[in-house]
Amino acid sequence: MPDFTHVSYVGILVAAVAHLVLGYVWYLPMVFGKRWEAASGKTLPGTPAPMTIAFMVVSALLAAYGLGLLFGGIGLVNGAIWGALIWLYFVAPVSAAGVLFEGRSWMWWAITAGYWLVGLALMGAIVGYFAI
Repeated sequence: MPDFTHVSYVGILVAAVAHLVLGYVWYLPMVFGKRWEAASGKTLPGTPAPMTIAFMVVSALLAAYGLGLLFGGIGLVNGAIWGALIWLYFVAPVSAAGVLFEGRSWMWWAITAGYWLVGLALMGAIVGYFAI
């Protein structure tokens, strides 16, 4: 039976909010938004639909909770390293399939995967820092 007692719910909340803020900043037009639009052929919405926002909040909470279960309380640096390793072993190869099988550009991959690399390392660091 998994041990859920070491999970800091404050850490999960802080990590999820940090990930959402990172996404907001990452996709601003002056950061990577315009490049992502050019690479994907899509336009980022000015204000996302409420269901999109709800989905992003829930997915950020789930990702932070999962990282908290795995790495909660292991320390700031170790949490960041493990978050980056999760990206390396799972997110990077899966998202590369979008390039190989869906015909997306490597620029799209670099922007999207870069967001997840920074996001998972950030969330890992935060949940790693917080301990019960």
